[in-house]
Amino acid sequence: MLQKRIVLHIPHASPVFPFGLSSWDEGIHFEVTRWTDWYTDWLFASSGRLDSRIIPVAYPFSRFFCDVERLENDPLEKIGQGIVYTRFESLKRTVSDGEKQFALNSFHEHRQRLVQALSPGTLLVDCHSFPADLSETDICIGVNDDWSRPDNSLIDRIISHFRSKGYSVGVNEPYSNSISPEAVFQYSSLMIEVNKQAYLIGDQKLDITKACYLRQCIEECFMDLLVC
Repeated sequence: MLQKRIVLHIPHASPVFPFGLSSWDEGIHFEVTRWTDWYTDWLFASSGRLDSRIIPVAYPFSRFFCDVERLENDPLEKIGQGIVYTRFESLKRTVSDGEKQFALNSFHEHRQRLVQALSPGTLLVDCHSFPADLSETDICIGVNDDWSRPDNSLIDRIISHFRSKGYSVGVNEPYSNSISPEAVFQYSSLMIEVNKQAYLIGDQKLDITKACYLRQCIEECFMDLLVC
């Protein structure tokens, strides 16, 4: 099934902290480096230059400031990893009332921008990367088991595309599901997670040759999914 519009959600590409890192325990730099989805805005969002029907929606701040992938009243709030993290592994964060309110406002503004970008029949692509030591899979496709799951033919089309380019592909491995905010119309949602070893040297340094090849593969995939 071909798409009329593709919206790219890019939530974790930014390392920016609007109030600095002083509220976190020492040692958070390592976690930020490991868990930031480095350059995914460049890998995915550049597709928008090819066709105006590909619309990127990126969050401007670090997930360690505010995680826009979380839900309101998220179960992970119990361990300090809800919308506004107060803990990560053994590290703690002291959040002032002003900082928390700013984060929550940015969360709601971002979600509003995301929903406004959607329209009936849109494919929402949740764009991520993951550390190489978590899996040998190159490309992870994540889907929900609910109304937002795309047709199997579309999922198979994406899997076949990346495999034809030499990548190994897993479904809901090592990560599963995809963001699907409430809307008054029907759309579908799918996550694409890329292994950092497919485009980086280590956790942060860009491998130009690998990265350019992967970006081209992603662009070709999205263009192939659009109705001409």
